[in-house]
Amino acid sequence: MPFEFKISRKKIWNLIFPIVILLVLTNTAFSQSYDYVFVKDNSIQVQDSSGNSLLYPWTGGMNSCQFSAIDLNFDGIKDLFVFDKIGNRILTFINTGTANTVSYTYAPEYAVRFPKMQSWVQLIDYNNDDKEDIFTYFNGGIKIYRNASTTSLVFKLVKNPLLSSYNGSYINLFCLSEDFPAITDIDNDGDLDILNFWVLGKYVNYHKNLSMEKYGIPDSLDFQLADNSWGCFAESEASNVLMLDSCYNGSKSSMNKDNIPKHSGSTLLAMDMNGDGLKDLLIGDVDYSNLIKLTNGGTLDTAFMIAQDTNFPSGTNKINLPSFPSAQYLDINNDGKKDLLVSPFEANMTTPETFKSCWLYKNTGTNSNPVFQFQTKDFLQHEMIDMGTGAYPVLFDYNNDGLTDLFISNIGYLDSTYLLNGILHSVFVSKIALYKNIGTATSPVFKLMTRDFANVSALHLQAVYPTFGDINNDGKAEMIIGNADGKLYLFVNNASVASPNFVLSQADYQNIDVDDYSTPQLFDLDKDGLLDLVIGERQQLWKDASNNIIARKGNLNYYKNTGTQTMPVFSLVTDSLGRVDITNYDVSNYGYSTPCFFRTASGETRLMVGNDEGKVYYYKNIDNNLNGTFALMDTLFYVLNATKYPIIEGSRSGVAISDINNDGYQDVFVGNAAGGLVFYKGSSQSITVSEIERNNPIQFSIYPNPANNYIHIFATDNDETTSCKIVITDILGKQLINFSFDNCDSKQISVSNLKDGVYLCNFEIFNSKTKSTALLCKKIIILH
Repeated sequence: MPFEFKISRKKIWNLIFPIVILLVLTNTAFSQSYDYVFVKDNSIQVQDSSGNSLLYPWTGGMNSCQFSAIDLNFDGIKDLFVFDKIGNRILTFINTGTANTVSYTYAPEYAVRFPKMQSWVQLIDYNNDDKEDIFTYFNGGIKIYRNASTTSLVFKLVKNPLLSSYNGSYINLFCLSEDFPAITDIDNDGDLDILNFWVLGKYVNYHKNLSMEKYGIPDSLDFQLADNSWGCFAESEASNVLMLDSCYNGSKSSMNKDNIPKHSGSTLLAMDMNGDGLKDLLIGDVDYSNLIKLTNGGTLDTAFMIAQDTNFPSGTNKINLPSFPSAQYLDINNDGKKDLLVSPFEANMTTPETFKSCWLYKNTGTNSNPVFQFQTKDFLQHEMIDMGTGAYPVLFDYNNDGLTDLFISNIGYLDSTYLLNGILHSVFVSKIALYKNIGTATSPVFKLMTRDFANVSALHLQAVYPTFGDINNDGKAEMIIGNADGKLYLFVNNASVASPNFVLSQADYQNIDVDDYSTPQLFDLDKDGLLDLVIGERQQLWKDASNNIIARKGNLNYYKNTGTQTMPVFSLVTDSLGRVDITNYDVSNYGYSTPCFFRTASGETRLMVGNDEGKVYYYKNIDNNLNGTFALMDTLFYVLNATKYPIIEGSRSGVAISDINNDGYQDVFVGNAAGGLVFYKGSSQSITVSEIERNNPIQFSIYPNPANNYIHIFATDNDETTSCKIVITDILGKQLINFSFDNCDSKQISVSNLKDGVYLCNFEIFNSKTKSTALLCKKIIILH
């Protein structure tokens, strides 16, 4: 009898359906489906309290800044690069070049061309090609990128770490993240040398560049420790007192037990300040508010400091900038003379002055013999939304005029400082700013009405965070604020709806306490007609059966309104709503979750959450799933030149979402620790994967395909700084597999739990140099 192979029609269809789909899609350019696509936008007008329009409202604020000059757009004019140490943010401004004028245009599109950097950055041309290169901190040392730009900004890593010869042996040129070195030509031989404090402070080391001596060109970056107490002075181990004529002679007596430095953290700027051709020095010190000027009375070969000025600069407003001032020397007003910019070098966001923290001194002398005249304490800052430390947006129509207004709370403004046991302590007081929408429904304009809404500062709190809603059905909204101590305060409107006046009604509202940094939101989460409370916080300690801490979660607390329309009662349901945890343990042990629930036009509940790292997380699958796990869809991104970039505006993010211009697309306002906001406009753009693949040198392959239980992914990538993320979805976009790994290479992934069918394998490549994310996508077939 002939052999018969029997198979059902259903089984045949199950086998060939994926192949049919594959054939249909083979030559199709995929447009990855995303719920929201944003573009960075600066078009919404913002006015100060006098009605003057701000030039740079949506830059995200500035706190502890370092400034450099660089030609960003290749027009021959030096533009402005700003690095904010708080959040490691980069801001870029195009210089219009108008003579004797400070005239810049905010140009964030250039910021993405720089590598990811931390602690400090100096842009200096080391090889005399008239293109500024990058010197930056990295892991106890210095790394250097060469500016290899031609028609667009390109930086190539050339030294990591930078080495110097110590007694004939080349080792890491040590530099603390708390020290800002002086990088300049100390001996006037044509190449860049480096001054930095010794590992424990006290003495300044001089690392001489031997490029010119050895090779006759300045580009070799060949350093040697030439002097371990350059200038022959010493810094006190317990303060910012400088002792002249104090050279380290290399003997053990110079470093006996009593003389071992205990104090580190200093900033250096070396420049000729009296026209004698020798580099003098400006020194800033941790916990102190002044710069000390040291005058060099030595020679090019042997520096020797002969005088100091603790009230620098003389004849004008002396620098008094808590804490830890750092100075940079560059031409700001296009007059050919370098000016002085001073800003804190603090990474701790609750220590320095952050509201007016960028002091500008105009040079009325010459570059070699400058005379500095004070100009302003808030260079660029006065033209942007800046709330001091922290900015957390909340959108609410407070006067019921049909236009959405903008509230911005903060961690605080610096109120006072004091020294205790030689350590600076700062007191910050938090406020809420109101920017009233005086525009139209399609063209919003925000005007600053007050920086202290409801006189919240009288409570002397830190990190206030407001939410609004009518919780007692009186037709008027109440305001509930959280703060750093984790408790809540209730404010009521004792006036009319159109002209509200919010006053404190109850402290320690309903005895709710989430430990630290409560960030409440009133929102009818369960759709029962009553406003519930969802509260973010710094962390929730998860403990095991033995009461040992096993995790710190960036969680959300859900308090259901179990009261009535007129008498709210908020009852804790869970401290882990949706199993949300937005803590990135590679960056911080804390979460600092800031929730923003919202609903789509169809009524679906969705969630965006800010965190300590500065990202914004996006969740779905919330309705009818309050006891389950919300679906993390992605972190928010924006699109620039067909490339996907993460929305991360420094640390400690907060987010508000609304279709603010009624164009049918949701927009987002993102705040951060630097005290400002960035506006991202909702866009109809789609992300076409084939377009990105054409512009992306990295490719990846999948085998076998079709697959059974495993697939192998192999990426071709020559950049060791790249990290990757794999997301496998079904053809409707539902995430099924999601994980990340560093240094893109081959990876084996189990697909044994996937059903037979066609899937999309999304490969996201994050380049830490350009801070860009390229997206590639391939189809895979699973046949078990």
